[in-house]
Amino acid sequence: MAEVARSCRKLQDAASDRVYFVSVARHGTGPEAASVDLAVTDAAGAWTTAGLTAADLKGQAPHKLSHFLAALSDLELEGLPYKTGFAERDGGLLVKVSWQISPNDPRVLVSTTLPPAPSAPPVIAAMLALLAENVAALRGVSESLLAQVKEYDKQVAQKDHLVESYVKTKEAQDRETYTKVAALLNSKKAKLRELQQQVNELQEESRRLKQGGAAAAAETEPMEEDDEEGQRPGSTAAAARTAGARHSRQQISEEYEEESDDEEEDRGRSQSPARDCD
Repeated sequence: MAEVARSCRKLQDAASDRVYFVSVARHGTGPEAASVDLAVTDAAGAWTTAGLTAADLKGQAPHKLSHFLAALSDLELEGLPYKTGFAERDGGLLVKVSWQISPNDPRVLVSTTLPPAPSAPPVIAAMLALLAENVAALRGVSESLLAQVKEYDKQVAQKDHLVESYVKTKEAQDRETYTKVAALLNSKKAKLRELQQQVNELQEESRRLKQGGAAAAAETEPMEEDDEEGQRPGSTAAAARTAGARHSRQQISEEYEEESDDEEEDRGRSQSPARDCD
């Protein structure tokens, strides 16, 4: 069974601004190979035709059936600014569609004449039924879009919640990291100050030791010079003279002590007979 696509649109005559309702049913998939059932009403009369093909359209233009359907229905994409016209002639209705590829090109016109319908109410009722179907389809599309919007809003809310949670977690981690880093840096600074103090103390101790060593060296230099002078040429004779003088003083002291002892012994002997006479 051939595929049928249906459309119903409200159009306006470009010359008289009169409103017409156009119903299109396309049989088949290829626009140029398809056949079209077309019905038009102005709420007072109705005009219909069945099995309309590209050969039934007047005018010379490539893909004229596609342009005709694009102007009168939603079955083809409307890629050009089309103009539609409707005119009653001898009971029939002339339907015209024109377009212009570019401003410098002439306008292209295709048309067809629809015979009057035997009765307008059935045509109008069929259009109303199609419009009702379209409304139901639009309602279904609207509900589907609304459900998609709700799902989208739900996903957006979840995303916002995830982003907010991530931001809070990241901020907490950053604060913890900053705290740890600050504590580590403070401990390192304290350690560096301690080491600097130790270095300063060692430098001060080293300075004192150097000053003390310099003073001790200055005190020992004269003694070393004396020792060195004693070892110079001629110092042996001076040392011998000094030793001889010391020896002479010692002999004189010993002789003086011997003479003192002899005098005491003599005084002791002179006093002893006197005690015997008594």
